[in-house]
Amino acid sequence: MPTITITHEFLNGKKINGTAINPGTNFIHLRFEDNGIGFDPQKLTDRNGIVNMKMRAAKLNGSLDIRSTVGKGTILKLEFYAA
Repeated sequence: MPTITITHEFLNGKKINGTAINPGTNFIHLRFEDNGIGFDPQKLTDRNGIVNMKMRAAKLNGSLDIRSTVGKGTILKLEFYAA
C-alpha cells in the first residue's frame, strides 16, 4: 500500500514529534515532523527516497509536501482522498 510505504520511508530511524489525521471524512491528512538534522531540498542527490515518496503520493492522486531546513528538521504533509 503506497501510504504505508511513504510513511515508513519518512519514519525510518526518526523520532516524530506529532502526527495528525483528519477523522470523520474520506480526506486523509497526515503530517509528520521531526527535529532531526534536516536537509537542503534544493540540493541534488542520487538518493531515491523523496522521488519514491512523491511517486507513491501521485499513485494515490494525492499531494506530498516536504519542507526541510538544515539543522532544524523536516515536515512532511501527505493529503489524499481514501477510496
